Amino acid sequence: MRRRRVFRITMVTAAIISVIYLVLVTTTSSTKFRRKKNVGSGGSGEPPVSVSQAVGYLAGGYIRDKEHDPLAKHAFNVRISNSLPNDRSLPDTRHPRCEELEYDPASLPTVSVVVTFHNEARSALLRTLVSVLSRTPEDLLEDIILVDDASDNASDGLLLAALPKVRLLRNDERQGLIRSRVRGADASKGETIFFLDSHCEVNQGWVTPLLDTLRQKPKSVVCPVIDVIDQDTLDYRATGTVLKGGFDWGLHFRWVPLTDEEKMARVEPTSVYRSPAVAGGLFLISRSWWDQLGKYDVGLDVWGAENLEISFKAWQCGGSVEVAPCSRVGHIFRKRHPYTFPEGNANTYLRNSRRVAEVWLDEFIHFFYETRPNALQIPHGDISERKELRSRLGCRGFGWYLKTIYPELATPSRHELAYGQLRQRNTCLQGPESPSLDKKQQRAPDTELLVEVTTCVAERATQEWSLSQDGAVAQGGLCLSVLAPSDARVHVQQCLAGPKQRWLRQGRRLQHGASGLCLDSASDYGALVQPCRNNLLSQQWDFSVELQALSAL
Repeated sequence: MRRRRVFRITMVTAAIISVIYLVLVTTTSSTKFRRKKNVGSGGSGEPPVSVSQAVGYLAGGYIRDKEHDPLAKHAFNVRISNSLPNDRSLPDTRHPRCEELEYDPASLPTVSVVVTFHNEARSALLRTLVSVLSRTPEDLLEDIILVDDASDNASDGLLLAALPKVRLLRNDERQGLIRSRVRGADASKGETIFFLDSHCEVNQGWVTPLLDTLRQKPKSVVCPVIDVIDQDTLDYRATGTVLKGGFDWGLHFRWVPLTDEEKMARVEPTSVYRSPAVAGGLFLISRSWWDQLGKYDVGLDVWGAENLEISFKAWQCGGSVEVAPCSRVGHIFRKRHPYTFPEGNANTYLRNSRRVAEVWLDEFIHFFYETRPNALQIPHGDISERKELRSRLGCRGFGWYLKTIYPELATPSRHELAYGQLRQRNTCLQGPESPSLDKKQQRAPDTELLVEVTTCVAERATQEWSLSQDGAVAQGGLCLSVLAPSDARVHVQQCLAGPKQRWLRQGRRLQHGASGLCLDSASDYGALVQPCRNNLLSQQWDFSVELQALSAL
């Protein structure tokens, strides 16, 4: 009995000593982390977050993220996201010549990174911040302003405030991305401001090409190339081709290819090129130019059209929008918004679009209303201050912008017969969700971009098409195509005049010029071309806006 009692006492003592040791180790590690000042330069130095701290932070979010469907809450696979290292290595997706470029750090301005979030997955938010801290030279990174837009769990942001250079702001009530970004920018201290989403990872050498471009062009808005973080697998992939930001007359953002002239003008693959619109929501701007342009219009609600507003202001008021191809930032592209809009997704985006259109489109605004007639029913609020700002800055007209910056956006009255959704009752022809992405990286980016027929959704850019006088059915620089006589599937490709992309209007049917077959929705495999048949419902198509009566076609 005595031996057994001694054995028990010995085991309990050993267990207590082990627990005390683990607590001391964890406390020491945590204290070291909180006091650490060195954030590394471009990936060197200690990781900004220890393994134990990352595990503890993520554990607080598991209760909310524990769902049968890992995509249900955040619209990306949070189960895989939670399993990834917070400082995972990324493939260097830059052109090899980017590594040959040299920058003088002493000549570059400092940068503040503004990250806003609302109920973001903790693992994605943590990776976003760690990537900035690990891959940004310490001397250039002034601060990271983290704006919690009234997330349900305040500790999502509070626990991150201990990270180096991170300052946390929290909205008591939901303000939306636009007003939250303005608040974050106001609180930042850097000479320049970079706006970053909360589900991104910056790549190697990301910031110096942006800062150097801004140094040379102080009134520019500079964008990185946005790589793809897959929503299902969280794999990081390079964007498959060189693209710029564009839009249609409904003010839906589109990725569009460079024109042949723009491609020829690029001397090197590292050369910065201009973009009609901010490519997504990630960009760098100088503090002085941001303030001069009136920041974002805080009359815009939640999210939507703010990227076009800043783009129109930049171009029409004496600046530019540029893309720096040697700067790469990964972004989780999601097929839906994981959060709700107070007035609904479609209504909020439509109101914002109308507000921007009323200030910046001038006499071309009727093309916007013809494309989105429901916008007339939604009040846009007081825009007098925005119009006064435009007048004070002496900004150019939208006609100049169309002629000089975005001539590809042809005015419908000259070149188009119809546009809008291409419908069959409550179903619509839909283009690929992300036509800029070459997911397999094994073929030309536009050869496997199939179209489909799916439920019509208001304000979905991939359901907006235009029919031109030369028979092209286009969507953001990509045209409806049939690639070969033996392949009945319908794709989109970069627009090139030719019979493979020519469609003839036969009443309500669309007949392919090269094959003589008609666009048909009957297949389970997406849209196909099939032998034309009178009165076949699957071959009857209607555009939302007709600029020429069908009887005259």
